[in-house]
Amino acid sequence: MGASPVQQRHHHDDDDKHRPHKQPLPRAGKTPTVAATRRERVAGAGGLIRLEIYMDLLCPWCFIEKHSLESLMRRYAEERPEMRFEVAWKPYYIAPAMAKRGLEKRTIYDGIERRNANFLSRIQAAGAKHDIAFSIRGVTGNSRSAHRLIAVALQELGPAAQSRVVEQLFQGHFEDGRDLGDEAWLVTVGVAAGVPEAVVRLALEDEDAGRRVDALAEAARDVIGVEAVPCVMVQGRYKVGGYQEAHVFESLFEKIRLAGEAL
Repeated sequence: MGASPVQQRHHHDDDDKHRPHKQPLPRAGKTPTVAATRRERVAGAGGLIRLEIYMDLLCPWCFIEKHSLESLMRRYAEERPEMRFEVAWKPYYIAPAMAKRGLEKRTIYDGIERRNANFLSRIQAAGAKHDIAFSIRGVTGNSRSAHRLIAVALQELGPAAQSRVVEQLFQGHFEDGRDLGDEAWLVTVGVAAGVPEAVVRLALEDEDAGRRVDALAEAARDVIGVEAVPCVMVQGRYKVGGYQEAHVFESLFEKIRLAGEAL
Protein backbone atom coordinates (compact mmCIF):
# COMPACT_ATOMS: atom_id res chain seq x y z
CA MET A 1 0.00 0.00 0.00
CA GLY A 2 3.01 2.26 0.55
CA ALA A 3 5.57 3.34 -1.99
CA SER A 4 7.68 0.80 -3.82
CA PRO A 5 10.21 1.24 -6.61
CA VAL A 6 9.28 1.62 -10.22
CA GLN A 7 9.17 -1.91 -11.56
CA GLN A 8 10.41 -1.05 -15.02
CA ARG A 9 13.37 1.29 -15.18
CA HIS A 10 13.82 3.68 -18.05
CA HIS A 11 17.44 4.39 -18.91
CA HIS A 12 18.48 7.38 -20.95
CA ASP A 13 21.71 7.78 -22.90
CA ASP A 14 24.36 10.19 -21.61
CA ASP A 15 24.19 13.25 -23.90
CA ASP A 16 27.94 13.87 -23.68
CA LYS A 17 28.74 10.38 -24.93
CA HIS A 18 25.97 9.96 -27.48
CA ARG A 19 25.60 13.18 -29.45
CA PRO A 20 23.36 13.04 -32.53
CA HIS A 21 25.08 12.36 -35.84
CA LYS A 22 23.97 13.56 -39.24
CA GLN A 23 22.28 10.70 -41.04
CA PRO A 24 23.05 10.06 -44.74
CA LEU A 25 20.21 10.61 -47.17
CA PRO A 26 18.62 7.43 -48.52
CA ARG A 27 19.69 6.45 -51.98
CA ALA A 28 17.42 7.50 -54.80
CA GLY A 29 14.59 5.08 -55.33
CA LYS A 30 14.89 3.52 -51.86
CA THR A 31 11.71 3.66 -49.75
CA PRO A 32 12.35 4.64 -46.11
CA THR A 33 11.48 1.98 -43.57
CA VAL A 34 8.47 2.30 -41.30
CA ALA A 35 10.80 2.82 -38.34
CA ALA A 36 12.68 5.60 -40.16
CA THR A 37 9.45 7.34 -41.13
CA ARG A 38 8.25 7.08 -37.52
CA ARG A 39 11.49 8.63 -36.23
CA GLU A 40 11.14 11.53 -38.67
CA ARG A 41 7.72 12.51 -37.34
CA VAL A 42 8.40 11.91 -33.64
CA ALA A 43 9.39 15.49 -32.82
CA GLY A 44 5.89 16.81 -33.44
CA ALA A 45 3.99 13.64 -32.63
CA GLY A 46 0.98 13.66 -30.35
CA GLY A 47 -1.62 11.14 -29.41
CA LEU A 48 -3.20 9.22 -26.58
CA ILE A 49 -1.57 7.82 -23.44
CA ARG A 50 -3.65 5.17 -21.70
CA LEU A 51 -3.34 4.42 -18.00
CA GLU A 52 -4.84 1.45 -16.17
CA ILE A 53 -4.68 2.12 -12.44
CA TYR A 54 -5.00 -0.86 -10.12
CA MET A 55 -6.21 0.34 -6.74
CA ASP A 56 -8.27 -0.35 -3.68
CA LEU A 57 -10.57 2.21 -2.10
CA LEU A 58 -9.23 1.18 1.31
CA CYS A 59 -5.75 2.40 0.33
CA PRO A 60 -5.03 6.05 1.18
CA TRP A 61 -1.99 6.14 -1.10
CA CYS A 62 -4.27 5.31 -4.04
CA PHE A 63 -6.35 8.41 -3.28
CA ILE A 64 -3.21 10.56 -3.09
CA GLU A 65 -1.90 9.09 -6.35
CA LYS A 66 -5.19 9.90 -8.07
CA HIS A 67 -4.93 13.58 -7.23
CA SER A 68 -1.22 13.72 -8.01
CA LEU A 69 -1.66 12.07 -11.42
CA GLU A 70 -4.68 14.14 -12.36
CA SER A 71 -2.82 17.36 -11.59
CA LEU A 72 0.13 16.19 -13.66
CA MET A 73 -2.02 15.11 -16.61
CA ARG A 74 -3.83 18.47 -16.68
CA ARG A 75 -0.55 20.38 -16.69
CA TYR A 76 1.10 18.06 -19.20
CA ALA A 77 -1.83 18.37 -21.63
CA GLU A 78 -1.89 22.15 -21.25
CA GLU A 79 1.81 22.35 -22.10
CA ARG A 80 1.49 19.82 -24.94
CA PRO A 81 -2.01 20.21 -26.42
CA GLU A 82 -1.35 17.40 -28.88
CA MET A 83 -1.31 14.87 -26.01
CA ARG A 84 -4.40 13.26 -24.47
CA PHE A 85 -4.93 10.84 -21.59
CA GLU A 86 -7.43 8.08 -20.89
CA VAL A 87 -7.62 6.47 -17.46
CA ALA A 88 -9.39 3.27 -16.42
CA TRP A 89 -9.60 2.19 -12.77
CA LYS A 90 -9.12 -1.52 -12.06
CA PRO A 91 -9.87 -3.53 -8.91
CA TYR A 92 -7.43 -4.89 -6.37
CA TYR A 93 -8.22 -6.17 -2.87
CA ILE A 94 -5.70 -5.30 -0.17
CA ALA A 95 -7.89 -6.92 2.51
CA PRO A 96 -9.89 -9.66 0.80
CA ALA A 97 -10.89 -11.27 4.10
CA MET A 98 -12.29 -8.06 5.62
CA ALA A 99 -15.89 -8.21 6.81
CA LYS A 100 -18.58 -6.67 4.62
CA ARG A 101 -19.81 -4.14 7.22
CA GLY A 102 -19.27 -2.61 10.62
CA LEU A 103 -15.51 -2.29 11.18
CA GLU A 104 -14.34 0.83 13.03
CA LYS A 105 -11.88 2.73 10.86
CA ARG A 106 -10.00 4.00 13.90
CA THR A 107 -9.42 0.41 15.04
CA ILE A 108 -8.08 -0.50 11.60
CA TYR A 109 -5.65 2.43 11.59
CA ASP A 110 -4.56 1.86 15.18
CA GLY A 111 -3.48 -1.60 14.07
CA ILE A 112 -1.60 -0.18 11.09
CA GLU A 113 0.12 2.35 13.36
CA ARG A 114 1.38 -0.42 15.64
CA ARG A 115 3.04 -2.10 12.64
CA ASN A 116 4.04 1.09 10.83
CA ALA A 117 4.77 4.02 13.13
CA ASN A 118 3.49 7.46 12.08
CA PHE A 119 1.57 6.01 9.14
CA LEU A 120 -1.44 8.26 9.65
CA SER A 121 0.60 11.45 10.03
CA ARG A 122 2.50 10.61 6.84
CA ILE A 123 -0.61 10.13 4.74
CA GLN A 124 -2.19 13.26 6.20
CA ALA A 125 0.89 15.31 5.30
CA ALA A 126 1.06 13.80 1.81
CA GLY A 127 -2.68 14.25 1.29
CA ALA A 128 -2.60 17.91 2.31
CA LYS A 129 -0.28 18.62 -0.64
CA HIS A 130 -3.05 17.36 -2.96
CA ASP A 131 -6.11 18.92 -1.29
CA ILE A 132 -7.06 15.79 0.63
CA ALA A 133 -8.11 16.12 4.27
CA PHE A 134 -7.91 12.62 5.72
CA SER A 135 -10.38 12.15 8.55
CA ILE A 136 -10.40 8.58 9.80
CA ARG A 137 -13.82 8.19 11.38
CA GLY A 138 -16.90 6.03 11.15
CA VAL A 139 -17.15 2.40 10.10
CA THR A 140 -16.47 0.56 6.87
CA GLY A 141 -16.57 -2.82 5.28
CA ASN A 142 -14.56 -4.38 2.49
CA SER A 143 -14.40 -2.70 -0.92
CA ARG A 144 -15.94 -5.48 -3.04
CA SER A 145 -19.34 -3.82 -3.59
CA ALA A 146 -17.73 -0.46 -4.32
CA HIS A 147 -15.52 -2.07 -6.95
CA ARG A 148 -18.66 -3.43 -8.60
CA LEU A 149 -20.00 0.11 -8.84
CA ILE A 150 -16.73 1.34 -10.34
CA ALA A 151 -16.83 -1.43 -12.95
CA VAL A 152 -20.43 -0.71 -13.99
CA ALA A 153 -19.69 3.03 -14.22
CA LEU A 154 -16.95 2.30 -16.76
CA GLN A 155 -19.19 -0.08 -18.67
CA GLU A 156 -22.19 2.26 -18.79
CA LEU A 157 -20.64 5.72 -19.01
CA GLY A 158 -16.95 5.45 -19.90
CA PRO A 159 -13.65 6.47 -18.27
CA ALA A 160 -14.45 10.09 -17.36
CA ALA A 161 -17.61 9.16 -15.45
CA GLN A 162 -15.84 6.22 -13.83
CA SER A 163 -13.17 8.60 -12.53
CA ARG A 164 -15.85 10.82 -10.99
CA VAL A 165 -17.35 7.81 -9.22
CA VAL A 166 -13.93 6.80 -7.89
CA GLU A 167 -13.40 10.34 -6.60
CA GLN A 168 -16.74 10.36 -4.77
CA LEU A 169 -16.02 7.00 -3.18
CA PHE A 170 -12.54 8.05 -2.04
CA GLN A 171 -13.84 11.34 -0.63
CA GLY A 172 -16.69 9.64 1.14
CA HIS A 173 -14.53 6.96 2.71
CA PHE A 174 -11.51 9.05 3.69
CA GLU A 175 -12.95 12.52 4.30
CA ASP A 176 -16.64 12.22 5.08
CA GLY A 177 -16.84 9.12 7.27
CA ARG A 178 -18.88 7.06 4.79
CA ASP A 179 -19.04 3.27 4.75
CA LEU A 180 -17.85 1.44 1.62
CA GLY A 181 -20.18 -1.39 2.60
CA ASP A 182 -23.28 0.85 2.67
CA GLU A 183 -25.12 -0.16 -0.50
CA ALA A 184 -27.66 2.65 -0.18
CA TRP A 185 -24.83 5.17 -0.34
CA LEU A 186 -23.25 3.33 -3.28
CA VAL A 187 -26.55 3.54 -5.16
CA THR A 188 -26.68 7.29 -4.48
CA VAL A 189 -23.14 7.75 -5.84
CA GLY A 190 -23.87 5.72 -8.96
CA VAL A 191 -27.13 7.50 -9.75
CA ALA A 192 -25.52 10.92 -9.22
CA ALA A 193 -22.90 9.96 -11.81
CA GLY A 194 -25.60 9.08 -14.33
CA VAL A 195 -25.88 5.29 -14.02
CA PRO A 196 -29.55 4.21 -13.95
CA GLU A 197 -30.59 3.11 -10.47
CA ALA A 198 -31.78 -0.29 -11.70
CA VAL A 199 -28.39 -0.90 -13.31
CA VAL A 200 -26.54 0.05 -10.13
CA ARG A 201 -28.72 -2.20 -7.97
CA LEU A 202 -28.27 -5.12 -10.34
CA ALA A 203 -24.49 -4.68 -10.31
CA LEU A 204 -24.49 -4.70 -6.50
CA GLU A 205 -26.82 -7.69 -6.16
CA ASP A 206 -25.75 -9.92 -9.05
CA GLU A 207 -23.24 -12.49 -7.84
CA ASP A 208 -22.09 -13.19 -11.39
CA ALA A 209 -21.15 -9.52 -11.71
CA GLY A 210 -19.33 -9.80 -8.40
CA ARG A 211 -17.39 -12.84 -9.56
CA ARG A 212 -16.32 -11.00 -12.72
CA VAL A 213 -14.89 -8.19 -10.62
CA ASP A 214 -13.22 -10.74 -8.33
CA ALA A 215 -11.64 -12.35 -11.41
CA LEU A 216 -10.20 -9.00 -12.49
CA ALA A 217 -8.71 -8.48 -9.03
CA GLU A 218 -7.21 -11.98 -9.06
CA ALA A 219 -5.78 -11.44 -12.55
CA ALA A 220 -4.15 -8.21 -11.38
CA ARG A 221 -2.19 -10.20 -8.83
CA ASP A 222 -1.64 -13.50 -10.65
CA VAL A 223 -1.31 -12.43 -14.31
CA ILE A 224 -0.17 -8.82 -14.31
CA GLY A 225 1.92 -9.20 -11.19
CA VAL A 226 0.54 -6.35 -9.10
CA GLU A 227 2.22 -6.56 -5.69
CA ALA A 228 1.30 -3.20 -4.18
CA VAL A 229 -1.23 -0.51 -4.93
CA PRO A 230 -1.47 1.91 -6.48
CA CYS A 231 -0.01 0.19 -9.52
CA VAL A 232 -0.19 1.98 -12.85
CA MET A 233 0.11 0.33 -16.25
CA VAL A 234 0.94 2.88 -18.94
CA GLN A 235 0.33 2.02 -22.60
CA GLY A 236 -0.15 -1.58 -21.52
CA ARG A 237 3.58 -2.12 -21.12
CA TYR A 238 5.14 0.13 -18.46
CA LYS A 239 4.31 -0.89 -14.90
CA VAL A 240 4.87 1.61 -12.07
CA GLY A 241 4.26 -0.01 -8.71
CA GLY A 242 3.45 1.66 -5.41
CA TYR A 243 2.86 5.36 -4.83
CA GLN A 244 5.22 7.48 -6.92
CA GLU A 245 5.69 11.22 -7.19
CA ALA A 246 4.57 13.06 -10.32
CA HIS A 247 8.07 13.43 -11.77
CA VAL A 248 8.30 9.66 -12.23
CA PHE A 249 5.24 9.68 -14.47
CA GLU A 250 6.22 12.88 -16.25
CA SER A 251 9.51 11.28 -17.30
CA LEU A 252 7.62 8.24 -18.55
CA PHE A 253 5.12 10.36 -20.48
CA GLU A 254 8.01 12.17 -22.14
CA LYS A 255 9.66 8.88 -23.05
CA ILE A 256 6.42 7.73 -24.67
CA ARG A 257 5.90 11.02 -26.51
CA LEU A 258 9.45 11.27 -27.84
CA ALA A 259 9.49 7.62 -28.88
CA GLY A 260 6.27 8.05 -30.84
CA GLU A 261 4.53 5.47 -28.67
CA ALA A 262 1.34 7.49 -28.08
CA LEU A 263 -1.71 5.96 -29.73
